[in-house]
Amino acid sequence: WRDWSSDVCSSDLDSDVVRKAFELLCDLQNELTKALASLAGKQSRGFQDNFNVYSAGHINRAAEGFIFLTKASRIDASKFLIRPAIEAMFRLEAVRKQPDLLFRIAYTERIEDQKWIRRAAVRAQVSYDTAAEERRWSKAKKDYARQCPGHRLEEKELRVRDAAKAIGKTMEDYYDSHYLMYCKYTHAALRALGGSLNELADFEDARTMALSVFSALDILATIGGAAPHLESLRERMDELDAAP
Repeated sequence: WRDWSSDVCSSDLDSDVVRKAFELLCDLQNELTKALASLAGKQSRGFQDNFNVYSAGHINRAAEGFIFLTKASRIDASKFLIRPAIEAMFRLEAVRKQPDLLFRIAYTERIEDQKWIRRAAVRAQVSYDTAAEERRWSKAKKDYARQCPGHRLEEKELRVRDAAKAIGKTMEDYYDSHYLMYCKYTHAALRALGGSLNELADFEDARTMALSVFSALDILATIGGAAPHLESLRERMDELDAAP
């Protein structure tokens, strides 16, 4: 893979950190793949288990693509996969800390779906059945309340920053630093287009993906996913976090 020491990192120390981060990411992604496979065919306990598994799968696909592109020296392309991984991590960790935020995530997606489906219907010159959508939502709320009786069903949107803030100050700061930086790549911001962000981002790419994958793996382990190397990977994550 790419010679990090010559065109990414500013020092030998930086090069060593990036190398270790990428190696850790590869090992984490391999462990996450196995954890997901170990849950195949097992009985889900409901919405929250499904949310955890689907979110972990989303992060795993993003990490797999990131690793593939990095090994192929497609560093610029790999950056587009980082934002969705961070976003899924924020939501996973927010729901782990405050489980009833899962309902707010569902409500938020319902509002977003309404916006684009209505517009799509107008463009296609077909009717949008508001009453049918309301009935589906009413049934979904009843199903959710039955499966998650202790959750508060608050019909209030949950944005990505809200999720990060719900986790704690550290993740709120991470949103302001890392998440917003990678948003500039997906939003085609001028600084990203011109490559002026790369000096900041390149050093953090693998570390950021590793954090997202570790979060997914850790959560899968709590619902019965096989993760025999979780603690040794946690130790390596701690060492990486302590690196300058």
